Amino acid sequence: MKSCLIFLTCILISAALFVGCSSKEDEDTEVDSNAVEPNVTAEIPRKNIVVTVNGIDITEEALEEKIQAEIVRKKVPIPPEFLKQYKQELRRKILDDIIVELLLEQKVKENRIVVTEEDVDRRIRQLNAKNQMSMKNFLEMLEAMGKNLDEYKQNLRKRLSHEKFLQVKLFDSIKITGEDAKKYYSENPEKFQSLEGGSFEQVKDAIIERLYKNKQKALFSEYIIKLKQEARIVYPAGEGQQP
Repeated sequence: MKSCLIFLTCILISAALFVGCSSKEDEDTEVDSNAVEPNVTAEIPRKNIVVTVNGIDITEEALEEKIQAEIVRKKVPIPPEFLKQYKQELRRKILDDIIVELLLEQKVKENRIVVTEEDVDRRIRQLNAKNQMSMKNFLEMLEAMGKNLDEYKQNLRKRLSHEKFLQVKLFDSIKITGEDAKKYYSENPEKFQSLEGGSFEQVKDAIIERLYKNKQKALFSEYIIKLKQEARIVYPAGEGQQP
C-alpha cells in the first residue's frame, strides 16, 4: 500500500512522465538535457513573473506551491544549513519541469490529441489491477492524500495526453530486434552473471524492454532540447536562466 501511495502521489505532482526517473543501471543511453541552451531572451521585469514560455507566464506563487508540495511529499527532514541549497536545486528542477509541461501541452493542442473518459477509466483499472487494489481502496487512498477523484482524473488525463502525443511523435519509430538484444547481451556479460542460468533466451525479453526504454529516454531528451530551442522563453531582466 505504501508503494502504491508513492506511485499515485508522483502522478499527481510530477510535471511530466518520462523525465529523469530512471536509475543509473538503466541509463545505457543518456542524453545531456543541458547540452544545448534554450532560446532565452530578457525583458523588463514584471511583478511575480518567473519566466514566460511562448506567451504563457509562470508566476512565483505557482512555482513556490509546487516546491512546497514536493518538500512535503518527500517527508525527509532537511537540516537547516542545507535547506537553502536544497530549495535552490529543487527550484531549478521544478521550474524546468513546468517549462517542459507547458511545451508539451502546446504540442498536444496543436496536434489535437484527444484523451477520452474511457481512456482515463481504463488506465485507473490497469493501475488498480497492477497494485492489487479495489476501487474502494483506491478512493480511500485518494481521500487520505487530500485529493478527490475528479482532480486525480484531470491530472491523469494530462499525463495520458502527453504519452499519446510522444508515442505518435517519437516512440512508434523505435524498433528493437532480437539481434540488438543479442549484441547487448554479448557486450555486457557482467550484467547477467548474478542471474541463475543467465542464458540469452532467459533474459532476451528483459533486454529488449531495457533497450526500448533507453531509446525512449534518448529520443525524449533530444526532443525536449529541440522544443526549448524553438520556444520563446523569456526571463525578467536580471533573473538569468533558471533551469
